[in-house]
Amino acid sequence: GVVPPPDTASALPAWMEDLPEPDFGAAEEVGPVERAAADLQDVVSVPSGASGSLEADAAPEAGVIGMAAAREFYGIVSPAAKTLPGQRQASSGQTFGGKAFRAGLHLLFLALIAIPLFTHYDRGGYPYPWLEPSPIQQQDVRQELQNAIASQPPDSIALVAFDYTPAVAGEMDPLAAIVIKNLLGQGLRVIAVSLEPEGQAMASSILAKVSDDYGERVLNLGYLPGGPVAVRRLLDDPLFGAADIESGTLYASLDNWPEISRIGDFSLVVELAANPDTARWWAEQLPKAQPNLTMLAAVSAAAEPFVRPYRDAGQYTALISGINGAAALESARVQKTLGPATAMLDSLSAGSLIILVLMFAGTIASLISRYQ
Repeated sequence: GVVPPPDTASALPAWMEDLPEPDFGAAEEVGPVERAAADLQDVVSVPSGASGSLEADAAPEAGVIGMAAAREFYGIVSPAAKTLPGQRQASSGQTFGGKAFRAGLHLLFLALIAIPLFTHYDRGGYPYPWLEPSPIQQQDVRQELQNAIASQPPDSIALVAFDYTPAVAGEMDPLAAIVIKNLLGQGLRVIAVSLEPEGQAMASSILAKVSDDYGERVLNLGYLPGGPVAVRRLLDDPLFGAADIESGTLYASLDNWPEISRIGDFSLVVELAANPDTARWWAEQLPKAQPNLTMLAAVSAAAEPFVRPYRDAGQYTALISGINGAAALESARVQKTLGPATAMLDSLSAGSLIILVLMFAGTIASLISRYQ
């Protein structure tokens, strides 16, 4: 009988001690195909009474799938199954055309990306072979800016709204800086406000970079709460209770700045926005009350498609967008050093060039390996 371990002998019932020893028979070597056939006999058996529908060459006595079918099934599902040499050669011949076609597409894609990288042009004696705006694009952006500021008299006041947050400062700061520099270069004085709580800090940072005449040429009046309500309130009570964030003095008490009693006292309104909603608030409210007010929008590349209809409708006098717009304005500088936006584009282009080299090398190595 079955002999239990000593520590469990007392726990076994008496009838289990009389059970016969199991006989598993002699061990047999079974191949993978035979094992698959045995498994299929248990799974894919033919119901009784259905043997009459079997083909004439099926196994008559077993009523199960045949050995040939088992071998075919095993060849399909087994990872170790190998194709015949003739089949492998045919398969290789059939896929060569597809591989060559894909390789050609890869090379064409590389060429389309690489051609602009090596398009050289001379910008004032300093050659830039990278993905910067073309000379025509540069001229268009500069002309767009001039549409807004060229007619402004010196010492007039520009209201600049810093309506973006630190999350998009990498794109918006170079654009804001070059726009403010052009305003100051035109002789305008700048008053900064913001509809975003974080915009106050963005304005302070940019004004400190572009001007040393804070309080005389530039002024930061900080955050105007209320969103679209704040824009609407500017129409009735410009700079309502606003104060210089540096000194805490109310604007009305500043002796060296003119009185602003209505929105028309500003010669220009500039919207620096990463969110199209804030650009929409300015465009939908100010032109209705002041149709002759000049408005410039300098927005992120993501916001540009949403603001473009307002530019086409004339609610914005000019529209500049993204790093490309900032780089185009930087290209007009006399000095031959790179501006921040131009440096960003050149760094991006250098990284793209490295990726192109790696892709080209990988494509060539793949083609060579197919002939070895």
